[in-house]
Amino acid sequence: YQRRVRGGSGSVGKCVVNTLTRSNACQRITSVGRRTVDAFNDNSKIVQHIVEMDKLEQQVEPIAVGHDVAFCTIGIGKPTGTPIEEIMKVEVEYVSAFARACHKAGIKRFQIFTGVGADISSSVTMLSVYGKKELAVKEIGFKHTSIFRPSAILGNESTPAVINVLMPLVSCAIPSQYRPIQETELAACLVRDCEINPIQEGAENVVNIFSYAEMKALLNKNET
Repeated sequence: YQRRVRGGSGSVGKCVVNTLTRSNACQRITSVGRRTVDAFNDNSKIVQHIVEMDKLEQQVEPIAVGHDVAFCTIGIGKPTGTPIEEIMKVEVEYVSAFARACHKAGIKRFQIFTGVGADISSSVTMLSVYGKKELAVKEIGFKHTSIFRPSAILGNESTPAVINVLMPLVSCAIPSQYRPIQETELAACLVRDCEINPIQEGAENVVNIFSYAEMKALLNKNET
């Protein structure tokens, strides 16, 4: 199959691309972003495209034709101090534009991550934004959408160093949905879900949501 990754130059995006390169089932990877990644240049599986974010839908649609799955790793990175208008533009508008382009191009499966507690009605800004992001993708109507809701992402370039140090130490003492996950594990979940949970015949607008426990179970599940 052939995979399409948006946000491939970001921290999680690069992990997803690297995971896909090691998959024997994946024949081609198209990475789309604001810049290219030098480390991808020598891999024959990867084709990179630079796009203008404000023209995302128009530019992505023709590139996405012929792909089976889209992975969306677009995110604001460090939202603290960022105006809500900018957060919404990146987290919801750009994600929606990418998803619409993929759907128009015939892609049937969409993989995305948001955050634990995502809820459009939440009083917490980022949780409300994540809820709107999820709703926007759901409404587009892919045959299959998988949404991953991690808590802290360890090893991510946007995660504060103190979180990377302290969270593993207290992980066992907090509710499972709030436990941290390694960035490489999150990327592996997005990819592995496609490999062991294929789209079922006749599926229409199926949405699967994965929190910490489901993600860990997915990593431990054998291929069928």
